[in-house]
Amino acid sequence: MQHERDANFFLIDGSVAHCNLAALNLLGTSDATRIIGLTPAAFLNSASDIDQPLPDLLKDNQTQSSLRGLCKTFDGRLTEVEIRISTINKIGR
Repeated sequence: MQHERDANFFLIDGSVAHCNLAALNLLGTSDATRIIGLTPAAFLNSASDIDQPLPDLLKDNQTQSSLRGLCKTFDGRLTEVEIRISTINKIGR
């Protein structure tokens, strides 16, 4: 997973808990601590409406497996991205 070409962000309770090297490169940083703890809304928006945060977009498109979006890098550049969402539910502890 660490050397995947696609950027991967793993969320726990809505915040980034882990990301791979491609995710760091996408956001323009080499320091994962800048990303850990952020919500996706900090760097992803709808491609059709840059002002619509990703969580709102996901509520409207729960059945879609991929969405088009815009990623905002740490230096403010916008990049069009495909957002694919997978959910893993943990039962019990």
